Amino acid sequence: MSKRNFAFTLAEVLITIGIVGVIAALVIPNLIGAQDMAVSKTKFKKTLATLNEAGKLAKAQYGYNYSDLNNGCGAAYPPNLDNPETSTSYCGIFNGTIKNFTWKGWTTNIKTENGKIYRIEKSSNTEFLNSRYVYILQDGTIFATGSSPSQNCHLELGETLDEEWISNHMECIGFIDTNGINPPNKEVSCSDGNPTALAPEKNCSVKKDTKYITDIYPIVFHDSTVEPATNAAKAILNQ
Repeated sequence: MSKRNFAFTLAEVLITIGIVGVIAALVIPNLIGAQDMAVSKTKFKKTLATLNEAGKLAKAQYGYNYSDLNNGCGAAYPPNLDNPETSTSYCGIFNGTIKNFTWKGWTTNIKTENGKIYRIEKSSNTEFLNSRYVYILQDGTIFATGSSPSQNCHLELGETLDEEWISNHMECIGFIDTNGINPPNKEVSCSDGNPTALAPEKNCSVKKDTKYITDIYPIVFHDSTVEPATNAAKAILNQ
């Protein structure tokens, strides 16, 4: 009785490789996209927690927070030497509370790898964010503060952090960019038909899709607190 030959033919091998290639082409981009979204959300929440801790520590240790600032970074030179005990600035707060960050100055001080100026993609909400002071954390995450401390970023007892308050305190708005200077440099957005707005109180759902979960999260500084400044960023925080 002859033994049965279980060897694959060349045609069978090529067909199998082709099927595996098609499956990989379909699955791998989705896996990469899911990973990118997970990293973006994690970095956003981590950076937000860092900034909140900074505001609370500054108030406890130095007696001032984000609502008490009376000068921008640069009271000392270079600005990252602002003394937290004497300089009531954003740099003063961060120098006294955050380890391993780099002050980069105005957004136009940052250049991409191809030499272009770092910019956030234009939208109705975030075009003004291209005029902000920028800092970079050790993991490459960018966060930016308000353009100046000219406005009192204080939320009165009983006030609500809503569209009206934000529209009257635009200098208190900054952003977090979870992948640094790399693209897409685009604001996170609602996916349910509701407009993305500087109105954290408005309804918004964000689908788990790289079209909506991107890398720019508008934030608002007030008192010892930093919160999402848009309804989309708040929805992602709650995911």
